[in-house]
Amino acid sequence: MQKELRKKRNEFLLGIVNQFQQSDEPKSIFDCYDYVKTITNLQIDDFIKTLSVEEKQMIENKFDLWFLPLETVRTFSVFLSNNNINLNT
Repeated sequence: MQKELRKKRNEFLLGIVNQFQQSDEPKSIFDCYDYVKTITNLQIDDFIKTLSVEEKQMIENKFDLWFLPLETVRTFSVFLSNNNINLNT
């Protein structure tokens, strides 16, 4: 179940990264990080609504751990790299 939840989280975050890439925003890692973090905060409730009861319970107690890719620019950069995303910086 953790693998499925991680996949859903990644798809959620990568969808926001895709929105950023299509936007007129400057394409630096810092701009992308700020954009994704802001949009995530605005849309997190919608994301949580898509989860099963068990998945919600999993992230409830460890929310920060589940969204570790957004903890710092460095962790976000690793997340992007792991997903083969290279921003024009």
